[in-house]
Amino acid sequence: MKVSDAQVLGSVGFGFYSAVRGINGARLQIAAHAVGLAQWFFDRALDYAGARVAFGQPIGKNQFVQGLLVDSYAELEQARMLVYRCADEIDGGADGRRQAALAKLVATEMVGRVADRAIQVHGGNGFMTELGLEAWYRDVRAMRLYEGTSEILRANVAKTLGL
Repeated sequence: MKVSDAQVLGSVGFGFYSAVRGINGARLQIAAHAVGLAQWFFDRALDYAGARVAFGQPIGKNQFVQGLLVDSYAELEQARMLVYRCADEIDGGADGRRQAALAKLVATEMVGRVADRAIQVHGGNGFMTELGLEAWYRDVRAMRLYEGTSEILRANVAKTLGL
């Protein structure tokens, strides 16, 4: 498409660089969103584990269910702290490429595992449309694709490490 010189944004030939200038912010926003969704999944699973009774006691008394919940809680807290730290570093003037890529990589991979465990805690009910977990589960899977796949993010972080 031809545009007049007055309509060109940035420098001619550098459109890609202009377009990706905001990618760090988008990646960090996705990471924060992933942490929020993981919290939502975790809260649903924790509530269900306390309320669902099988064999005379809440399923949350079962060590396997406890393991699913504790693993999710640990990963969620780790990702939350990483996202906060990366945001703080960017606010402090860091370039942001490593921070945003790492935060998105860790948080979106984590939310997939937390969502999977939440559905497991709910059993067959977890995949039924009435609870809404399955719809969010699909959205969570897509988070590992946009603004850089997990594989691309790993390559980006590797570059910042001098590899």
